[in-house]
Amino acid sequence: MNRQLSADPESECPPPSSDSRPGPVGPSPQWVVDTYLKLAEMPAGQRPVRTVVGIAWGVDEMNRLNQPIQDRILNEMQLAGVLGGVSP
Repeated sequence: MNRQLSADPESECPPPSSDSRPGPVGPSPQWVVDTYLKLAEMPAGQRPVRTVVGIAWGVDEMNRLNQPIQDRILNEMQLAGVLGGVSP
């Protein structure tokens, strides 16, 4: 199966379908499964550090702004190669 993530995977929201429309208690858990499968199929090193599923509520912007800080800290502690999480 070949799934595609948009150029900005953090802001991607799965398309509505009969099994993924928001219900009375919120978005379908299937959105998480679909997004996980898309990420799992991406080559290592090309996966985003964080991915927002559903409505971002500004979390995608917070992630974008915090990533350089996390990268700097991991590099300063010489943990970038051990822990990963540093932007390419």
